[in-house]
Amino acid sequence: MVSALFKWVVLTILLLGVAPVCSQETNSESINELAFKDTSGIHIFDADTGTQRILTDMPDTWNPIWSSSGNQLLFSTESGIYISTPDSGDVRQIDDVGMAGRVVGIGWFPDEQHIILAQDSGMYIVDTNGDYVGELIAPNREYHIATRTLAWSSSGHQALFTTDDGMAYGDASEIYIFDVDSQDYLTLNQDDFGTGPEAPSWSPDGRQILFALCPDNDCSIYLMSPGGTNLRRLIAIGLHAQPLGWSPDGNLIAFAAEHENVFDLYVMDATGNNQHRLTNDEFWKGFFSWSVDSTSIMFVSEREGDAWDAMTRTANIYTVDIDGCNEQRLTAESGLYGRPQYSPDGRYIAFIEIDRCDEAYWGRCNTLYIMNSDGSNLREIYAFDPDNPYNTWFEWRPHPQVSS
Repeated sequence: MVSALFKWVVLTILLLGVAPVCSQETNSESINELAFKDTSGIHIFDADTGTQRILTDMPDTWNPIWSSSGNQLLFSTESGIYISTPDSGDVRQIDDVGMAGRVVGIGWFPDEQHIILAQDSGMYIVDTNGDYVGELIAPNREYHIATRTLAWSSSGHQALFTTDDGMAYGDASEIYIFDVDSQDYLTLNQDDFGTGPEAPSWSPDGRQILFALCPDNDCSIYLMSPGGTNLRRLIAIGLHAQPLGWSPDGNLIAFAAEHENVFDLYVMDATGNNQHRLTNDEFWKGFFSWSVDSTSIMFVSEREGDAWDAMTRTANIYTVDIDGCNEQRLTAESGLYGRPQYSPDGRYIAFIEIDRCDEAYWGRCNTLYIMNSDGSNLREIYAFDPDNPYNTWFEWRPHPQVSS
């Protein structure tokens, strides 16, 4: 259960009103700013003007997370947790975070005045000064709460997050749903479904949760209400499947299903009807994402070279319309590309190229690029340090005026 102090704070926030994310103003003049980090700190690149600035010069920065309005960036280092205000350049450390245990994750509360802090001992709420507010949840110590999966409903009154997949302990994942109005949480796991739920996500209107159940790789995709009721199976795949979430307009659901060890891409109505296949070939595919206008889906696919040869393997970026037509390759030169992200207004795509360097450094020479959404105007933004190949986070700055 949640502490009485935390219930009082949450009730106060509700009485004062949590400002809807879309009504918050941002001082940034540019819509399309891309933040990225390396061993020296966090940088911001303006895709519209082509300019770049250093936001922080702090090494070994981890867990950077934008607030929903894009006005603040939360991150951690070995020395503590920090908040940056990109428009003013202010960076300040959160002091007096006094709970025991190492920090394993951080996240924002919808009002952007409170922070969710995950540690080995549980999940807590602190304010932006670092003062302790209350305990959100005290999970089994075997689990680290994955704040990277934290997602608030569109109303800002319910939070969805999952534990890690639990493979180190032989356990399945769990879904946690925290309800601000009741100040309580619901846990859904293999005891409820017979197997651990996978890849949960909110519907755009916040009224439904999409997820998959895959006992023995016999997958079905389900919807349920946020209270864990009204469970409905949309489609039985019969193979390993991965729900990819709603289209931005909320009318369609995309999912990937395995066929002869290869994933293909499908869409269906949000009711589970009118399923149809968008891709049908023997090539690996991944990194799926909806276009901003809900008319197409972007993905990465290996269609050249030897997928089992590290020195010749390629993976290029493609789009396909939701009727399965008009498939286009966006990357003109063959390479090993990954993690493509649309900008908030859909005009640009940011992605990583994995350069081979040489056999000793294969997979370590990563370069950040931006191109127009039709594949034109390719620009190299930054070459990451090959001595720290995993320090390659990048994310577009949220801009509520153009993205919901």
